[in-house]
Amino acid sequence: MVAALGTLVATLAVGVAVGPLGVLMAAGLVSALYFISTTAAFALGQVVLVALVPASGAFAILVLAEIGLLGVLFSTAVDHHDPARLLVVSLLAGLVIGSIGWLGFQASQTVWIVAGALALATAFFAYGIHRYERVMLGLVRT
Repeated sequence: MVAALGTLVATLAVGVAVGPLGVLMAAGLVSALYFISTTAAFALGQVVLVALVPASGAFAILVLAEIGLLGVLFSTAVDHHDPARLLVVSLLAGLVIGSIGWLGFQASQTVWIVAGALALATAFFAYGIHRYERVMLGLVRT
C-alpha cells in the first residue's frame, strides 16, 4: 500500500513537470517494484527523475517526487519488527549523508570532491555498522 501510494505521488509529480513522459516513470517504477525489488524501484525512480525533470524545474515538484520515492523505499519497513525505529534511523542516516553532501558542495563547488566526501562518509558509517553487528552477534572476541 505504501509503495503504491509512493509510486502514485512520484508519478504525479513527474507528470506535472514533464507531461505525458511521466507515464514512463510509472511503468518503470511499477515494473521494478513488482518484478525486482523496492530498492531497484527506488534506484530506477532516481535515474528517471534525473533524466526527465529539467534543471530549471520547480523545486516543490522535485521534493514531492522524492517523497514518493522514499515511500517506495520505506514500504518494506512496515513488515519490520520495529518499523518506527527503522524509519527514524534511516531518515537520520539520510539527513547525515545529505548534510555531508550539501556542506561539501557549499565548501568546494566541485562535484568530485562532494562525491569523494560522500563515498568516505558512507564507507565510514557502513564499517561502523558492520563492526557493531559483529560485536552484537558475538563474532568478535573482546
